[in-house]
Order: sequence, then C-alpha cells, then structure tokens
Amino acid sequence: MPQFIDTVLFIFIIYCIYKRFSLKTIISISALLALMYWIGSHYLHLPMNHIISLIIFAIAIYTIYSLFKNRQHPSDQANSQNSVLQNNSMSDEQQLQTSHQVLPSLDNEIVSNVMNNPDTFYTQASSIMNSNEARMFYYINKALDQLITNPTERSLFYVFPQVSLHSFIKIRTDDLQDHPEELDTARRLLLNKNVDFIICKCQKRYFTTLGSTHHKQTFFEYQPFIMIELDGTSHFSEKYYGEKALAQQKKSDAFKNTLSDNFMIPLIRHELPTNTIHREDYHKILEELHPYFP
Repeated sequence: MPQFIDTVLFIFIIYCIYKRFSLKTIISISALLALMYWIGSHYLHLPMNHIISLIIFAIAIYTIYSLFKNRQHPSDQANSQNSVLQNNSMSDEQQLQTSHQVLPSLDNEIVSNVMNNPDTFYTQASSIMNSNEARMFYYINKALDQLITNPTERSLFYVFPQVSLHSFIKIRTDDLQDHPEELDTARRLLLNKNVDFIICKCQKRYFTTLGSTHHKQTFFEYQPFIMIELDGTSHFSEKYYGEKALAQQKKSDAFKNTLSDNFMIPLIRHELPTNTIHREDYHKILEELHPYFP
C-alpha cells in the first residue's frame, strides 16, 4: 500500500510539472535528481527511500521554478519584446473572458481626481515609438524611397505606426443585428489588436457641398496598401512567456493572416530572432517590399 501511494504521488507531481515545464526541462530535472539520489545513497549513505526522494524532488522543482519566475532579462530585450507583444496583449479567449466579467463601478471622487490631475497618474513618453519601432520606421521609409524613384508617386505613400485594426476593418453591424452573440464576439475579437506598421496610398477625392453644384471640396483617403508586423521571439518560441502565451500569440497571428487574405491587404511578417532591429533589417525589409513595387 505505501508503495502504491508513493507511485500515485510521483505520477501526480510529474503531471503538475508537465503542465508548467516543457518535456526538455522535465528530463533535465529528472537527470539531476537521479544524480542526487546516486550520490546520496552511494557516497553519503543516506536512507534514500521513496518519501525522501519525493521531498527532494519537490524542493528541487520549487527552487528551479523560483529561478525561472524571478529571472531578469536585459532591458533592451524586455523593451523590444513588450513592443512586439503590445499589439496582441489580449488573446481572443482573454477578451471573451473579460467581456463576461462585471467590472466594479468607478468611484466618482477618484474619477474627478484623475481627470483634474492627470500628471499625477500618467507620464508622457519621449517618443510615440520605442527605439526598435523608430528604427524600423526609418528603414521602411528609406526602402520606399529606393523602390519608388518617381517623387510624385512616392509622395502618395505614407507609413503609419501602431494602427488599430478597427480603424480600417469595420464590423458588419447592420447585418449582424439579429445575431447579438456573433456581433459581440466579432467586436471583441477585433478590439485591442493593432498592426505594427501600415503603408497607405493616398487618393484624392472630391465632393460637392450641399446646395452647391459649383464648389468642389477636396478630401484624401489613406487606403491600406501593406501591413507590416514585427515578429519577435514571442511569435515562435515559448522561452520567455511559456506555452500558453505562445498558443495565444499564434491564434492572434492566424486571425490577422485571415484578415489579410480575406480583404486582400498584404501582410509582411518581419521576423526578429533577437528582438532587436539591426542594420541588416534594412536590406531584409527592402527585399520584402520589392514585390509590391516592381
């Protein structure tokens, strides 16, 4: 009976660890514990029964978990990683879960304090883009300058950073009025999603003011031409944020890919293996943009 209980406890611990760590990590930890068991039993002559082994196993797991949890990354990697993840800070599932939560009502006194003294609660950033985004913004414009040699034609293309998807992808509200759940889901899936950069083509349009047939007014349309996403390690590795975050990121990426295909807006996924923009990225983005400006 004691051996059966030990076996059940051991299987339960393995299951819990599997949910938290990758298979590679579990194998490494198991090898370490086997070495500890061998040293303890053969050299230290300790009574290494199953219970003591499980206790050592649990202590080792807790120690390694603490190291992973408190691990500090270089600031430049953290900043670039955050900028890459900023567009997809909430997954589809998280948005749906949040939608069903009843948020507490705001305290009027606190609201008044925040509105009247915003500098107490907010701070102004020195730039609307971080260093990674600013460098890529420069490289994209430089690439457009080289690809579009005609100055008049070049003046039609503009690059915008951090654009919300719902600014150019609209929900069919009228068509979905009789399907409130689908309408709500479509709205929530689109909110809180941005595209890192979008290249727009400016088109001049004219309209006649009401009651006049002689005076035409001019306005400009900035039509989506190419979307550009900076895909850092969070898009293809679970190293920093774990399996769950990676799965959520992939779902968000798949949603953007589908939008790109359905609305025929090209999406360039510019991979950043080191989460940092380098000089080589200019030649890479130049090559990625070339097919769209023959």
